[in-house]
Amino acid sequence: MFVGMGLRICAIPLLLLAPFVAAQQPRQAISIQPASDLPTATPESQGFSSARLDVLRNWLKTEPTTAMIVLANGKVVFSYGDVAHVSKIASVRKSVLAMLMGKYVISNKIDTSKNVEQLGLDDKIPFTPLEAKATLEQLMTARSGIYRDLPDNDILVQQAPSRGSVYPGTVFASNNWEFDAAGTAFEKLVGQNIYDALQNDLAVPLGMQDFHRELQHQLHD
Repeated sequence: MFVGMGLRICAIPLLLLAPFVAAQQPRQAISIQPASDLPTATPESQGFSSARLDVLRNWLKTEPTTAMIVLANGKVVFSYGDVAHVSKIASVRKSVLAMLMGKYVISNKIDTSKNVEQLGLDDKIPFTPLEAKATLEQLMTARSGIYRDLPDNDILVQQAPSRGSVYPGTVFASNNWEFDAAGTAFEKLVGQNIYDALQNDLAVPLGMQDFHRELQHQLHD
């Protein structure tokens, strides 16, 4: 889990090209302002609708949303809740890990067609011959066909097919083991800690205001 991104609702697709841009740009010092100090703009001046954002604000009030902020051209057009509050959010690491892999796939440092054995992955439970065929791309897209024995109270485990019942690549069934394994593969292939990569390849180039490396850590179970 990545901690410290502060939003329950995130416009992840807007950042998808960021690693590729950052890889081509020279590194430079970034002056970062607290969100409360950023300039504001009317929604209409940036192509947004005040009426629709008001509907969004009312909907957010019905959900356990900590905060949400929308910036356009460096200006705040919408803000809800305490944007400085650090929240724990679920499932965003999958998208962030995919973004981190981008430039390393382009540079051929990561080959997503390699299977789990070629990647040097293993677990307490050995892979079956069928599971051993699962590729890194299939891990990242929740189509590996690898379903480990995990706690019965894990809803993803309850919804997953039985172990060994599907061929890798044929069924979408998200489970956290896949993304744990993909993160391990990333560290092996890139040769750096995943949170260091997050800092160097995303947080600093993008100017993430509330990213703190010391807060990033893995939870093992």
